[in-house]
Amino acid sequence: MKSLFVICFLLFNSVVFAITPNAEVLSEETSCKIKHDILFMSYEVGIRINNSKGDDYARVSIYYSKDNPISDFDAWIEDVNGTKIRNIDKKEIVDKNEINDNNLFDDNCSRSFELKNSVYPYIIKYKYTRKKKEFLGICSWSPVYNPKIPTLNSTLVLTVPKDYQIKKYERMVGKPIIDSTAKTITYTWKEKYEKTIKTEMWSPSEKELIPVVIIVPIEFKYGLEGNQKDWTSYGNWISDLNKGLDDLPENETLKVKQLIAGVTNKKEIIKRLYQYMQDNTRYVSVQIGVGGLKSYPATDVCTKKYGDCKALVNYMKALLKVVGIPAYCTAIYADAHENPSRIISDFAETQFNHVILMVPLDKDTVWLECTSKITPAGYMGTFTQNRYALVYDESNSHLIKTPSLTLENCLTISTKKITVDTLNGVTVNSSDTYSGSKYELYSNLALQLTKDEMNKVLYSDLPYENFELMSWNIADRQRDSAIIKLNYKIILKDNLVKSGNYWSFSLGGLKVPQFEAPEKRTLPVIISYPVYFVDSSTIIIPAGFNAKKPSPVNIESTFGIFNINYVKKQNSIEIYRKLLIKSGDIAIGDYSAFYKFINKCTDEATPQINFKRNE
Repeated sequence: MKSLFVICFLLFNSVVFAITPNAEVLSEETSCKIKHDILFMSYEVGIRINNSKGDDYARVSIYYSKDNPISDFDAWIEDVNGTKIRNIDKKEIVDKNEINDNNLFDDNCSRSFELKNSVYPYIIKYKYTRKKKEFLGICSWSPVYNPKIPTLNSTLVLTVPKDYQIKKYERMVGKPIIDSTAKTITYTWKEKYEKTIKTEMWSPSEKELIPVVIIVPIEFKYGLEGNQKDWTSYGNWISDLNKGLDDLPENETLKVKQLIAGVTNKKEIIKRLYQYMQDNTRYVSVQIGVGGLKSYPATDVCTKKYGDCKALVNYMKALLKVVGIPAYCTAIYADAHENPSRIISDFAETQFNHVILMVPLDKDTVWLECTSKITPAGYMGTFTQNRYALVYDESNSHLIKTPSLTLENCLTISTKKITVDTLNGVTVNSSDTYSGSKYELYSNLALQLTKDEMNKVLYSDLPYENFELMSWNIADRQRDSAIIKLNYKIILKDNLVKSGNYWSFSLGGLKVPQFEAPEKRTLPVIISYPVYFVDSSTIIIPAGFNAKKPSPVNIESTFGIFNINYVKKQNSIEIYRKLLIKSGDIAIGDYSAFYKFINKCTDEATPQINFKRNE
């Protein structure tokens, strides 16, 4: 009997640990070759689809540009023995331009197709080649084809002339095999990645968790000859590429001078010209070859009244140039997620996706987000705060760290009046003042959404579990202020419970972020900006009842603070809550202590007020 149990146990565990994935990459090979200063690239991929849930991975999209089209494309289906079942049909291939509402000009294209079979497992294979005459990067390769499925074999082969200078960034990969001939040198990386990637609450971005090899030429020609041995060289090349584009027509110059006539304070001048730019331009995206890096002239923006981030920044720079205030176009990786991707600060290459304007003053620096029509001058939001950026400064380009959002920049202040009625339930009238991410969210949604759409957002976003939204409004926003005020009235449905002669009310309205238990956590925590919430709630005691004042709560930690204080008055109880989670990186070794702090805050975040009918 004991032997049978052991056999069953072993069989069970072998099944658990040998679960077949829905799909898996059998092979992926990327080959890059430099010949006569032309980059030749070839790709070949084989994916086994093991069941119907894996059919999603039989849908493939390949991205390319019109200047560097796909050639030698082929795709087919095989059975598990390698016997070809069928080739792709031309009707199954869809080529399209990736232009959208925000991309006025875009030469990015995609080729999409779907190869499915009715018998499982089956294998799809596809291959194609591309070539580039001008390029900044040779390859950015990872053995992770898709983070949700394993890769069994992945290969990168790079062949360059012996005198061709390259630089490499390698992370989480082994050393390449190096072979050489009289004229060339070849590098070969072979990797596999059999685990899948599962991100966790406020963990590093997925891009930072995967193995990668990035290879770029040190010297290149892309519009102009350039060098990317370091950030200064690369930034200076961008600066040269955009030289002479910041002149304005005479009528615009006169208008600028009229706008700031009599104003001597530089910050006020910057604000006036920034608001003029916001009022008279709109954002579109331009992604065409070197146009992805080179701005349109300021005269074009002045005439057409639109531009991409580079063009609007260059136009704003031109406005300031008229009044003698120097400003610098600055490249940045813009991302408003809780865990934004961070650039590789010691590897100069094209890692940015956005441009902002830096205006240095004697004792301060003003940052301008030129694609927004509502952002106040000088506000650095979650989109661009607290990260490295590259300042284009002719002969002195350099990395700089953008300012971090302060506690005040991230503060939510909520003031509530709560009426408890044992017959009709609980009514909450709240006035919330948002900064930081909430300010950005509601400022943009209020401009874009209908009332019905906003209702859905509020039902999802307000920090209550079960309620009816009776009314809401967003107060008129002051243009120079990075705060927004939301007033709303709701009826809570599950927060009042009767037990004998007592009624118990649970005060919601504050949600503490929830994290994985320590035994399930594998990644560090990255808190890019503080979580800061201050709440004052006045609970009106029902007539004929008395309420017991709970004890105060005070939790202090290196990770933040949480406290509750109570003031009992004749007909009400006032409750004051404050939650602060500090920004910073938390190593996995400190996670248990952090989780303990979060759990304590969660346990205390929803206090209960007990009411007893007067005898």
